[in-house]
Amino acid sequence: MSDMSDVNNERRDSWDGQGEWPAASVIIVTRDRHEAAEAAVRSVLQVDYPAEKLEVVVIEETDQPRPIEGDRVRYVAIPWRNLGLGFARNQGVKHSQGEVFAFTDDDCLIHRDWLRELVGPLLTEEGTAAIAGAVLVPVCGPVGQCENILGFPGGGVKFIEEAQGEIVRRATFSTCNCAVYRWAVEEVGGFREFNKSSGEDELLSRQISARHPLLYTPHAIVWHEPRDSFGKVYGWLVRRGHSRVEMAQNVTDKGALYRRMALQSPLVRLAMANMAGMAVGLPLWFSPLVLVVLYYFSVLYRYRWSRNYHPSWKTFLLLPWVKATMDLAMDIGTIGKLFARGKTEG
Repeated sequence: MSDMSDVNNERRDSWDGQGEWPAASVIIVTRDRHEAAEAAVRSVLQVDYPAEKLEVVVIEETDQPRPIEGDRVRYVAIPWRNLGLGFARNQGVKHSQGEVFAFTDDDCLIHRDWLRELVGPLLTEEGTAAIAGAVLVPVCGPVGQCENILGFPGGGVKFIEEAQGEIVRRATFSTCNCAVYRWAVEEVGGFREFNKSSGEDELLSRQISARHPLLYTPHAIVWHEPRDSFGKVYGWLVRRGHSRVEMAQNVTDKGALYRRMALQSPLVRLAMANMAGMAVGLPLWFSPLVLVVLYYFSVLYRYRWSRNYHPSWKTFLLLPWVKATMDLAMDIGTIGKLFARGKTEG
């Protein structure tokens, strides 16, 4: 993925033949990461896109505004009220003038061809409302590489492998790398603001993809800061567990959703296997040990393709442990949020 110049030159010529580029607003929301946001803005301003058609809208949640300067930068400070990412992104939409909204995060850096590669398919694929791009991590340690192979953030290397160099259909996008027409956002009423943890982009994208095609391109690349430790991976997936419970508010059949969560839970599966083993007279320790061994080698087998992306053997052999950390953290976050909600409602 590192040497893209020849391919992207050909694609740039192809997109340029499709007519006038639409006005694009790149929206970045930030809190407690002002310097990182400045770096992200500088990166966006270097993209190969008609300057007169580009603006960067920065929404910073802060009580001490520090404007980010630039000819094409619109900086908006909102008071620190912890209203969540959905609220902040809606503020970005409100203050943007583009026909197309492109989103990235304050901890991302942008490939020069990023915006053309996002917007180009919107021009050529009839009826398409939105598109997601590829998310990689810069040079980092093995945990950060494992996270990216496993599909985080924004689909990571997993989505790139599944796409096989083609533009493909998907059901969701991540706001660390996506573009969506203004009319599509307005049609579904913008981002949902009740979801404080995360997941507001998943809800919006599922609403859009239920009505119109949503694409994914492996050619529009951003580099996302990695969560390069077990502690950071664990904390992030706990928050995603919280978000999963919050998103359930938007689901009609909550009972079915909670049952599906339970059946997919590694903790529940481990408990069921333990009970089955005890029922046939196996020692208490035997079933968990067998499951751990099976889990470890099944993950290695499932992600054997990752060796094509040249991770070290250390990274490859660490994959199951990083995935187990993610799975358990998601469970713990979900169970904790459900318990807290139950106490509140009780």
